[in-house]
Amino acid sequence: MAVEIIPGIFILVLSKLEGITQQKKRVTASVIMNSFCTAVLLSILLLVHPAGAFVLQGKNLQRPTDHQSSFALFSARRPVIAGNWKLNPKSIAEASQLLKLLHANFVNHRTPAQLDVEVVVFPPFPFLLEALLVLQGSGIKVGAQNVALQTSGAYTGEVSAPMVRSIGVDYVMLGHSERRAIFGESDADINKKLHLCLAEPGLGVILCVGETEDEYESKLLASVCDVQIRKGLKGVSISDLSRIIIAYEPVWAIGTGKVATPEQAQVAHTVIRNTLTDMYGYQAADSVRIQYGGSVNPENVDSLMSMPDVDGALVGGASLTADAFTRIVDGAIH
Repeated sequence: MAVEIIPGIFILVLSKLEGITQQKKRVTASVIMNSFCTAVLLSILLLVHPAGAFVLQGKNLQRPTDHQSSFALFSARRPVIAGNWKLNPKSIAEASQLLKLLHANFVNHRTPAQLDVEVVVFPPFPFLLEALLVLQGSGIKVGAQNVALQTSGAYTGEVSAPMVRSIGVDYVMLGHSERRAIFGESDADINKKLHLCLAEPGLGVILCVGETEDEYESKLLASVCDVQIRKGLKGVSISDLSRIIIAYEPVWAIGTGKVATPEQAQVAHTVIRNTLTDMYGYQAADSVRIQYGGSVNPENVDSLMSMPDVDGALVGGASLTADAFTRIVDGAIH
């Protein structure tokens, strides 16, 4: 109602002016009204989001390019905590016990706020079916640590993307630093595997990127992550981007006890989001979730998750203890 009255007030004021036609008065009132509405809108945006003033450019609203731009005004990224079990534990009995403890923690003690966190565990291949069975009803998803470069054929010892998806696996982890360093997987290999996963409806991917200690000390973090992202996502459409989570794992912090400071993690995640922005545009890039991975534990998860571009954690050793992993999930709630 107020919006309908305001133009009338403008016209009434203008009607008192001499030498102005009725048509000009209406056009002038329309211009004033548009300017008034724009000013009100910008004032509201600035009140809601003081850290990042929007800039009107043509018909698009754009944001500043500094790290504060990652506070999404119109959308929020769901936190995601993933547990990478690697080559652990040694037996199905131990795996089953860990899975049962996780199920009990998440079913009996989880708060409504915790339900907003997506949780995934990545057991070794022999334990995937057990995980899918034991974790039913817990809300915890199950992922595979790797897949083959092929979908079928004479490739002894390999496991394909269609195979893991057929049993109900929700995610595949690709590009982990141990796969790159120990097994010699290239960015091209990782990209091929990623496309095989995307060919399976409903199968998501956690794509790992990160620099070695030497690369970090040589200030190559930005260039290394940029190249790994571009090559890893080569040929991926913007429509499939929502199925991909990026995990930044500084190689020098994996299993070493060293942890990037929250500020260091934020810098790296900003670099990654800037690359995604260059590839897919701001809106798509802003929706991609970026995890931090590297000696995450219950003591440091809160400070890491306080950073605007840290959307979760890829947890190694701490994911092998049910209570520690549950506490890390609690730390994802902000």
